[in-house]
Amino acid sequence: MQDDPYNPMTSSWTCEYMISGAGLIEVSTTSSESIDIDLYLIHDSDGDGIPEPSEMIASSAAPSADEQVSVILPDDGRYWVFVHGFGIPDGTSTFDCTVNIINGNDLMVSDTPAGAIMADTPCDFTVTYTAPDMVGEYDGMIFIGPTSAPEALSVPVTITTTETQPPIPPVPVPTLTPHGMVLMIVLLAVAGSVALRRRE
Repeated sequence: MQDDPYNPMTSSWTCEYMISGAGLIEVSTTSSESIDIDLYLIHDSDGDGIPEPSEMIASSAAPSADEQVSVILPDDGRYWVFVHGFGIPDGTSTFDCTVNIINGNDLMVSDTPAGAIMADTPCDFTVTYTAPDMVGEYDGMIFIGPTSAPEALSVPVTITTTETQPPIPPVPVPTLTPHGMVLMIVLLAVAGSVALRRRE
């Protein structure tokens, strides 16, 4: 629907989510029609249950319907997705909106390296998971980085469950530092674990 193009808060399409212990919120839109919609992610930072312009934490406003926003390690709380009709020639139209929220505590990281790790030096750690009840594909995420920025690198993980559980493959750690540089790293687990979300 055509909204006030100069006021995102007039968005006629909104959706609310309660987030806890999440590793990622990712939202995207697309449409087969020639329309201009914008995308906004709002966090209820003051806890009053009312979306406000000052609470927008991510936005995408390209001159088309293809928009995407994402937030890594979002704070717990209430979130809104706003799809704003900036330019809808016929007044109304259709679009697809995909919301991907990775959270939970099914994936565990252990045997992490202690102390400094030299650049270009491989290191091993163990990733285990609690098998979900349903057969399917599940998405997770591991965060790797220095102690000052533990989310500097995110490594996506996909678990495919069948009637017999396959072993989880090792996760490669890319080189992030120049040769000879010593880097302190930490593996950050979301709420004590890396989150998993079932693919729909």
